Amino acid sequence: MTKYFEKILSLIAWVEIVISIFLLGLIIAAIIYFTLPNKATLIICCVITIASLISSILIANHYWKNKKTLWLISRNSATPELETLE
Repeated sequence: MTKYFEKILSLIAWVEIVISIFLLGLIIAAIIYFTLPNKATLIICCVITIASLISSILIANHYWKNKKTLWLISRNSATPELETLE
C-alpha cells in the first residue's frame, strides 16, 4: 500500500516538475512573440516551447531515476521561517 502511495506521489511530483519548467518556457515564448508578432518570431517561439517541453521532461526523468522527485518538490515548498522557530 505504501509503495503504491509513494509511486503516485512521485508521479505527481514528476508532473509538477514538467509543468513548472514548461510554463516558464511558454511565458518566455509568449513575451517574445507578443513584442513583435510575425512569422519569424512565431517559429522561434515554437522552437522555444518545444525545447522547454523536452528539457523539462529530461530534467524530471533525471530526478525520477534518482528517486528524488519528492525531495525536490518538498525542498522547493519548504518555508525557512518555520524551520528556524525556537
